[in-house]
Amino acid sequence: MVAQGNGATADAKLSLGFSWRFIYVIFFAVCGSLSQPLLASGQEPVIGEVSVRSVGPMPINRDAISSLVKVREGEPFRQEANDDSIRALYATKLFDLVEVRTDGPAENGKISISYVLYGKARVGKISFAGNRKFSGRKLMRVVAIGGGSSLDWAQVKKDESAIRKLYVDGGHADVTVSAKTIGGEGEDAPVDLVFEIDEGRRLPIGKVNFSGNGSIGSRKLRSVLTTKRRSPLSFLNGSGYYRDWQMVADLEKLRNFYRNCGFLDVAIGDDAVILDRGNGKRLAVTIPVDEGQRFLVGNITFSGNKLHDECALRKRLRIAAGDYFSPDRVDESANAIGQLYGMDGHIDTSVVAQRRANLADNSIDINFAIVESAPCRVGAVHIEGNVKSKNNVILRELSLSPGDRFNLLRLRNSENRLRETRYFSRVAIIPEYAGEPDMRDVLVTVDEAKTGKFYVGGAMSSVDNLTAFVELGQSNFDVANPHGAFMGAGQKFRSRIEVGTRSSQFTTLFEEPWLFDRELTFGVDMFFWRNEHKRDDYNYSGSSYDERHGGVELYFRKRIVELLEGKLFYRIDRTKIYGVGAMAPGALREQERAGSQWISKVGFGVERDSRDSLLYPTVGNKFCFEIDCAGIWGDVHYLNLDLQAGQWFPLFKFLDQTVCFIAKAGAMKGFRGDSIPYFDRKFLGGPNDMRGFDVQAVGPRDRMGMPVGARTYAYGCGEYCFKLTDQFRLVLFSDCAYVGRKFCRLESPFYVDAGAELRIFVMGSPLRLIFGYPIRGDQYRERHMNFNFTFGTIF
Repeated sequence: MVAQGNGATADAKLSLGFSWRFIYVIFFAVCGSLSQPLLASGQEPVIGEVSVRSVGPMPINRDAISSLVKVREGEPFRQEANDDSIRALYATKLFDLVEVRTDGPAENGKISISYVLYGKARVGKISFAGNRKFSGRKLMRVVAIGGGSSLDWAQVKKDESAIRKLYVDGGHADVTVSAKTIGGEGEDAPVDLVFEIDEGRRLPIGKVNFSGNGSIGSRKLRSVLTTKRRSPLSFLNGSGYYRDWQMVADLEKLRNFYRNCGFLDVAIGDDAVILDRGNGKRLAVTIPVDEGQRFLVGNITFSGNKLHDECALRKRLRIAAGDYFSPDRVDESANAIGQLYGMDGHIDTSVVAQRRANLADNSIDINFAIVESAPCRVGAVHIEGNVKSKNNVILRELSLSPGDRFNLLRLRNSENRLRETRYFSRVAIIPEYAGEPDMRDVLVTVDEAKTGKFYVGGAMSSVDNLTAFVELGQSNFDVANPHGAFMGAGQKFRSRIEVGTRSSQFTTLFEEPWLFDRELTFGVDMFFWRNEHKRDDYNYSGSSYDERHGGVELYFRKRIVELLEGKLFYRIDRTKIYGVGAMAPGALREQERAGSQWISKVGFGVERDSRDSLLYPTVGNKFCFEIDCAGIWGDVHYLNLDLQAGQWFPLFKFLDQTVCFIAKAGAMKGFRGDSIPYFDRKFLGGPNDMRGFDVQAVGPRDRMGMPVGARTYAYGCGEYCFKLTDQFRLVLFSDCAYVGRKFCRLESPFYVDAGAELRIFVMGSPLRLIFGYPIRGDQYRERHMNFNFTFGTIF
């Protein structure tokens, strides 16, 4: 049927397009009319003429239709062929209705079959009316139907929903969207599709209230919801507006929260939420709650346990008698008991929490019914899904070997270790029946992840100004596999070229994490970099000079215990200082006169890191100690000690509030005279330590007031951090430091600063915007706010 430019025709087409029952009625009626002559005559009629007739647009040529029709002239009529023809025509999605009409039989005994096709209109122009919030170009991005395609009203309805969701996400909860067609007066004339939009009022949420919550405070309930009131910081994450789909998820969160607080019969209806638009400026959301009866945990008993006594089982519980009943904590307790048996190899042990309600005192007794199984040993290890990675890359991360007694804890640890390699997007390790009652195979299933990286970009900081870089990396490298694109052995490779207005560098790193199939890391790091220090740079108080470094570092790293790693390294570095300014200290001018120098050093370090995140830690600690000695060969001779430690504490879950304390200390001792290079001395100040002072502004100075670098320093800071959004963190900090000219000897003054830092997660790394103010320092301290910005973390 063809739209004639009015809404009635479009509605008729819509009702016709969705009346599938009507289509089936016609279909079976036609089949019945064809079968009556057949039943009456007792023989199959012969097909005479087969014709195709269209009503309205013909969206497909007749040759293509003929190929879809399986009924042929001169052949006996077969109902299966007729059914297949109808299905094939509907499968094109180009017709609203397909009718089959028959005439006959004629005098010659043949019947005529006519296929009447009601073609869908062709879409011409797509437009929008009433849209002010979003442009037509942005709305077209969420619309799937396109110009020139057939008018599919099912798809139009989906597009209406997509447009509405876009508006609801933008705060227009009252938006309405309806589509209509215009034009299409000729048989093959296209119709224009118009989405009419009534945006409604955009009301921010002023209050989120609850009614009926006599036992749990509204503030606690609000912390469960994603729907929040509009605040000055809501623009960072787009919150503060009502979204119906988000509210449905929030109501389910509320139900689960109430159930785990003992309210097993809580009732919160999806349709019960009250929206009060009030004066038209703010929206008040009220969620009615019917808490019901609150249940406590009654007696906790165990049955079927022979291998472990009741005392050992109770230590695994996550719930105790007298607590509010929590289904989640009951399930966690059952799983913990199962893990206890799994650690002894009894992996088929089942633990079922049986519950019995006592209506007299509103308590629920729990009995953990245990069916113990026989111990199992590890059979064969099967690996599936590793297309690029070699089997030994996976096997070396497993802490279970054939013949070992099965241990579910070690199995889960192996699964986590494989995930931490980041070679795989999915890892699953499950025990499989091996054909023997006391034996289980281990099936390791993985999906390969994208381990290659290629970056082209730029960066900017207040210290290095503008830089551009190209970086190529592969975290699952194989130096001996050129035919496999150098992938699959779990080695690390990274090469980076960076060119900037103040600095340039080239680094190439290769690392073998399992040297000779032992858990021993061997790495080679080749580097070259150049840096310019300009006296007139913003936030820089040091001398003007240029420095150049080039060399290589060889290192071995091994895990000593679970979290403690040790590193042994050798580094050879050729350095040169040049372009020294006239106001530079004598030590720097002597360094320039010495020309190129070789620095050969060997060192050892240990590190322990238990933080929950490298970028934004909230709990845990980090400890590093390193000692290195230069002078085994080369032009300089000195001993260097460095110690760093940090501790992170979570304060409140609201906004992920945390506090951390970081301390650093170092000392250098020169041999054969004062041979400590200028660039290896300790300089504080800038974005990475004393953030309220200029770069290199904290430390000893010469008679002209120029920094000469410290041999000893002690630094500490405290930070209070809270999350604004997933991408934004606000940090309040205070730094303090002592420095000294001699080995292990600190001198006055005592430097102190304070400030704030905004960390924005950009391209996988935090962009840090730092505002610091010096509170206490030496006579060279300038009382002004210092601003720095850079990528990376301070520790």
